[in-house]
Amino acid sequence: MSNRPILLAMALAACAPPYAPPDAQDGRNALAFGATDGLASVSAGELILNEIMVDPVGTDNPQACVEIHNTHVNDVDLDGLVVTAGVAGFTLSGTVVVPSGGYVVLGENANTGSNGGVPVDYAYGNLTMPLWNPDATHPSTTLTIAFGATVFDSITYDATWPDVEGHAFVLDDAFQNATDNDDPASWCDAWGTAYGSGGVGTPGAANVDCDAKDLDGDGWVDCAWTASASCDCDDEDPGINPGLPEDGTDAVDEDCDGFLATTTAADLGAGDLVINEVLIDPVATGDGTGEWFELRVDHVGPIDLKGLVLESWIQDTTTIESFTIDTNLLVTNGQFVVIGIESNTSLNGNVAVDYDWPPGGVFNLYNNVDLLQVRASSGGTIVDTITWDNGVTFPDPAGASIVLEPTAPYNTATGNDSGTSWCEATVAWAGSFGDFGSPGAANQSCLDRDGDGYQTTQFGGTDCDDTDPAINPAATEIEDDGIDQDCDGRDAFDGIGSLATGDIVITEIHKEPAVVGSNGEWFEIVNLSGGRVDLIGMDVEGAGADIPFAIETFLVLDDGERAVIARNDDPGANGNVTAQYDWPSGYGLSNGSDTITLKAGAVTLDAVAYNDAAFPDIPGATLSLEPTATDATSNDTGANWCDGYTTFGDGDLGSPGAVNPTCIDR
Repeated sequence: MSNRPILLAMALAACAPPYAPPDAQDGRNALAFGATDGLASVSAGELILNEIMVDPVGTDNPQACVEIHNTHVNDVDLDGLVVTAGVAGFTLSGTVVVPSGGYVVLGENANTGSNGGVPVDYAYGNLTMPLWNPDATHPSTTLTIAFGATVFDSITYDATWPDVEGHAFVLDDAFQNATDNDDPASWCDAWGTAYGSGGVGTPGAANVDCDAKDLDGDGWVDCAWTASASCDCDDEDPGINPGLPEDGTDAVDEDCDGFLATTTAADLGAGDLVINEVLIDPVATGDGTGEWFELRVDHVGPIDLKGLVLESWIQDTTTIESFTIDTNLLVTNGQFVVIGIESNTSLNGNVAVDYDWPPGGVFNLYNNVDLLQVRASSGGTIVDTITWDNGVTFPDPAGASIVLEPTAPYNTATGNDSGTSWCEATVAWAGSFGDFGSPGAANQSCLDRDGDGYQTTQFGGTDCDDTDPAINPAATEIEDDGIDQDCDGRDAFDGIGSLATGDIVITEIHKEPAVVGSNGEWFEIVNLSGGRVDLIGMDVEGAGADIPFAIETFLVLDDGERAVIARNDDPGANGNVTAQYDWPSGYGLSNGSDTITLKAGAVTLDAVAYNDAAFPDIPGATLSLEPTATDATSNDTGANWCDGYTTFGDGDLGSPGAVNPTCIDR
């Protein structure tokens, strides 16, 4: 194949006749009996470039040609037509008439014996105007036909245009205008019978139909020119088409199925397919039409899933029901394969199903507990399996699929065994009737489904509600609305900074337990602040060698609610008392005299200094404050206390966590 320029030139009378003789067979260039217009009467776009041969078999120059198609209403005399390629060109001289709807061929040489058989109508001679075959030096060439200021047509061809040696590129009949022919997709390599030794084309006649293009003559249409799935993926090689068997050992797709070789389902191993998404309980359509599941192909290389067996339990959760894929289903690595109960998108919620399982209840996805299992063949290798459990560990939504987290280590045939690797879909697929999911596409992430930038606590993050972007650790808490907006484990309410003296009052003290000794020590407080309060940060101080401590975890009390703060919060060790907080070592309650002081920063909330002389002192019985003296002043006086006299827990006397009985009528 030569890469030197094809020379077009200004016609000289000494080099060639101004036009070739009329053809007795087809009448080309024969003067019509009707009107003939000059170029001045022709509008832009009424003469179009229709066929070009730039790479004929053999020597390029004498065999190259350009065809012009006349779409003007009348015949046209081309005398004076300027033809240019880049900056060089020639002017057609003499009478050359192209009929309305007809064609004219321009070439260097009109002798069919030496020009490869091209029926040239006008020979422009061997002078200078290059039509380059695209290469690195001349990547593109602009070919223009014009008269005066009127440009009838202009195209710029490059390596993206059809370029098969020995084949002209021809304009498809559906695009024969001066706009569409600017697009290389409107052209194809000429195919069919050769016009001569120079190559294949239809110079001087209507072009072959690109929609039926069969360049290699194997009986299959080029895929570039048909919407049919059965087409020729390499129209230059008759050894490649859908009618041929796949070799399977080379790097050639002989049968045009998109795969170099085909593995069968029976060849699959564990984990080659991964159950990736399941719509167990559709709401928009109902189970009978809307159920589906999705398999992700992790097998390396193409595979035909014909013969794959899908199994589930019937409602007894032991008996298997199943179906087998009975048609070719070619898939490849990374593909998401949707298998559903119904393929009709108007019935199934607008889901594109790759295979629909047989009707009649032979296979079901039960909402409560069920198994979904993939086998390579009947009784063959288990490729993947999951078992959902009615919401115990797996999500259990209605109207939404369950989706597998798409990142490692969750997204494998092992990782998907755990219900905690799955989450509920929160985004509807395109055209969904209302259910959520992503059939046939990558799953949304379970790590941050609401897109607020915080990962869910399910996967080790800090977002306590990953379905609501308004709930995350950076959100502003709304007080007492029943929602924990900032994920700190509580609804908002006052902290200790809002407390004043008397808002928290000491109401009962167990300084000398009889049943379990010092492990049974505790004291009781009550919230009198008038609102809900969290006591985290409240300081507790004693007397003497007692080491002060602060409440370090949430200790939330509603107004009027009581809490027990104890040495030990284990009921099995503290005399069977339910404590809300246990103090650290280094703090204790003396049997004789001691002080309990509660502080919120610099504010003393309450303090009780008890002793044996002024306060009750009975081992095994609490110091119990008279209910009518429940304030931070009255509880300073020993006379307002009495010994507890109702049995609690393992046998000591008192009322931990409850309103004290009166001291008056005891």
